[in-house]
Amino acid sequence: AEAEYGKGFSQNSSSGPTVQISDIQKASRELFNPVIARAVSHATSLEALIIVSLASLQRQSGREMGGFDVDELISKMEGTARSLGDLQYLPPPSFAETLDILNRLGEAGVIQLDTPKIYSVGGSTWPLVTLPMDCYEVEAALRGTRHSRLSDKFCAPQTLF
Repeated sequence: AEAEYGKGFSQNSSSGPTVQISDIQKASRELFNPVIARAVSHATSLEALIIVSLASLQRQSGREMGGFDVDELISKMEGTARSLGDLQYLPPPSFAETLDILNRLGEAGVIQLDTPKIYSVGGSTWPLVTLPMDCYEVEAALRGTRHSRLSDKFCAPQTLF
């Protein structure tokens, strides 16, 4: 059945191939990601820092769903910018600058901002940020741009040796 319908599909005896929600999500992402990758390739320095930091957080944590809070992202951006030492990313954006950039990236569809009702800090609710791209996709989108050194260091495929 797999050879007839392709990998990821199974034959249901009564109706045909069974398509799971994850199959639909993957196909949707594959259609939409070239548009996002093009937008990422034109990112400003601080936008690229945010995008690469999110991709790196996703890869390191293994958490692709649920997102990251702004404090996690800011901590990651500070470490990323300082370890690279490139002046175009220093100083890393402040909290207010980060929120402004996140809103712009969210409006452009590059990232997803979710504000769950149960997640609030001192009466204020802060968004959880999700990047709908994997690290290797970010690295490919930034390849050949002025941000390639940033993406090479934090998003390039990891090797054992």
